[in-house]
Amino acid sequence: MLGVVALSVSTFLIGKEQQRTEQARQLAQRNFEDAEAQRQRAEESFRQARQAVDDYFTKVSESKLLNVPGLQPLRKELLEAAQKYYQDFINERGNDPALRGDLGKSWFRVGLITNDVGAKPDALAAYRKGRDMQEELLRMRPEDAQTQGDLAETCWNMGELERWSGQFADALRSYERSRELREQLVREHSDVPPYQNALAKSYAGLGELYEFTERNDDAVRAYEQARDLGETVVHEHGDDAQFQRDLADTCRRLGELQLGMGQPAQSLSSLQRAIELLAKLVRLNPPYTEDQYFLGWSQFKIALSLRRLGNLPAAVESCSQARDILDKLVRGNPSVTEYRNGLATCYSALGNLQRANGQPAESLRSSQLACDEMEKVVRDHPTISVYQLNLVRD
Repeated sequence: MLGVVALSVSTFLIGKEQQRTEQARQLAQRNFEDAEAQRQRAEESFRQARQAVDDYFTKVSESKLLNVPGLQPLRKELLEAAQKYYQDFINERGNDPALRGDLGKSWFRVGLITNDVGAKPDALAAYRKGRDMQEELLRMRPEDAQTQGDLAETCWNMGELERWSGQFADALRSYERSRELREQLVREHSDVPPYQNALAKSYAGLGELYEFTERNDDAVRAYEQARDLGETVVHEHGDDAQFQRDLADTCRRLGELQLGMGQPAQSLSSLQRAIELLAKLVRLNPPYTEDQYFLGWSQFKIALSLRRLGNLPAAVESCSQARDILDKLVRGNPSVTEYRNGLATCYSALGNLQRANGQPAESLRSSQLACDEMEKVVRDHPTISVYQLNLVRD
């Protein structure tokens, strides 16, 4: 009897212990689930905040209106605010392996902003940190299109800055890596227009680098590959202004190179295509002054091509059209040195063309206006020797 009682007590105690254990387990489970829910809510809030800043940065950096003369100080202030956020994020979360992709993008954006508003060496250092993180992430996710695209964009921007800095060997490696990644993306996602346009930009970057290093035949081939890709994208998606702008830029650069290589007929064809695209962009977006400037500049280069082809009257007419475009642009934006210098160059060439065409009075007037414009440029920038040389030549 005593044994039965003892067994019953033991069973009762074991049951109570099991009940307490189960209650403790359930409590721990609830605490874990609550903590996980709080973590997920915090992470979601964090992602939403980052997305808001990313959207803000994209709108500011890509806004054509904020990039017009007079609004650059506001643009700089807005970009510096975004730069501070990305730098703070890197400082706070830089050791979190789960955020490798976000950290790589943040370093890229710090580089992009610093290149715009800060020191070029600092921008290049940020780009390289972003690239290294993205390369590491791509090794872990070799099929991830987003990572490939992000890395390609970082490498392309690195190539641009390295070329600008005279680091041509590094620039070539960066451009080639960008091209390699984008070619893979186009092969695997042939129906995605931004990938095709990005590949065209990689070829255009290589073209600029080859031109800088006097590999002109290679430059022509690279520009032609960029042009052909761009034409395909614009043909299929002609309503995208950026695709048109990128193609116009490639055609203009190709035309200028062909002119310098003594190929005026090919130059004329390339520049006419650039003008066709730019004229459409100017009609659709009049406030964006860069399109207006390159429209006038391309018209000026057409005048030089026509002169090489022996058609002086058409060259004078084309140069006069360029003068009118650039003069209107300078009147609306008198503080932009690039526009004023372009107008002075156009006036000088027009004077030479008018003299050769038997128009001495018009030639004298154009030459005087060229000197007037260059004097203003030199007065505003007395330490830049190339402007002083241009004034002496005029």
